[in-house]
Amino acid sequence: MASLNSVGPAQRNVVASERRFFLGMAIAIAVTVIFGFTLNAARMNWTFLELPLQVHLHAAAFLAWIILYVVQNWLVVRGSIT
Repeated sequence: MASLNSVGPAQRNVVASERRFFLGMAIAIAVTVIFGFTLNAARMNWTFLELPLQVHLHAAAFLAWIILYVVQNWLVVRGSIT
């Protein structure tokens, strides 16, 4: 049985607005996290290469999650979802 998804123009504008809002919030979260960790790292008295491998892997994994979150929101705003 097939069903139609009848969404009016007014509701489409609301949905598009919500999607842009969540993309903006995802970008704000990413900028806040990256800026906060950068400031924290700049205040420390150590060099980046002195840290153990586990710290580098943890930072890379966390950064990948943040990037994935922003990309997912961007794809939804673009309409690239199935």
